[in-house]
Amino acid sequence: VIVDPFAGRSKIATHRNDLADDDGVDAREWLDGLREKRIVADAVLFDPPYSPRQIAECYRAKGRVPTMKDTQNAALYAVVRLRLARLLRPGGIALSFGWNSTGFGKAWRTTEILLVQHGGAHNDTICVAQRMA
Repeated sequence: VIVDPFAGRSKIATHRNDLADDDGVDAREWLDGLREKRIVADAVLFDPPYSPRQIAECYRAKGRVPTMKDTQNAALYAVVRLRLARLLRPGGIALSFGWNSTGFGKAWRTTEILLVQHGGAHNDTICVAQRMA
């Protein structure tokens, strides 16, 4: 069972959500719904929009006007990581993608890091695999 709250077009996860999809909702609300259904994940994917601009684009695609609070990604990411961690079974794997190697934090055991170079002026993507400590 794989959970991805920011799936976009990806079909990898068992449970997928993306705000920009027709039936997508805010990741925080969606994860709360999975918890209520007692979903237990073997792996979770954390691949959110990387910048405030990308977050704003997702909101606009949904016809919503993004506020400053909506685009403060550090607060959003902290809440989503916490809710993903609550769904993950003991020994499960968290895969994080972004512009830093923080992943789910220092309390997690990092098992692998991959740097994906996109070339030119594009930022690299840092992929982090971690297990619950």
